[in-house]
Amino acid sequence: MAISDFFSNDLETSNKHKNPKLVTRHYRGDYLKVKNEVMFACSKLGLEFREEIEEYHELRFDNRKQEMIIEIFSNSYFDQSIDIKLNTRYLIPFGRGLKLIESFYALLDKALTKLD
Repeated sequence: MAISDFFSNDLETSNKHKNPKLVTRHYRGDYLKVKNEVMFACSKLGLEFREEIEEYHELRFDNRKQEMIIEIFSNSYFDQSIDIKLNTRYLIPFGRGLKLIESFYALLDKALTKLD
């Protein structure tokens, strides 16, 4: 974990991220099942659903201090990958964004089958 991730208000996951906590996750399931689990996980974390851009499979959630944009990519019918773009609004974040991403992925790991 880089020290910049601890003090950053903007975090984004990717396939080849140097921080293993910010690597894209792949899950088994069709698009609608994964989307429903994403909606449920965000509601458990206190994020409210704001909008969906169906063309790009993007979902936007936010609350007073965080905004999370989740992209669901269909690699095949039963293989979905989830990328996250997170913006937080803290003067000094102290890794809160990273903890939110970890909590989100932990909820999805319990609900869906993770692919490696």
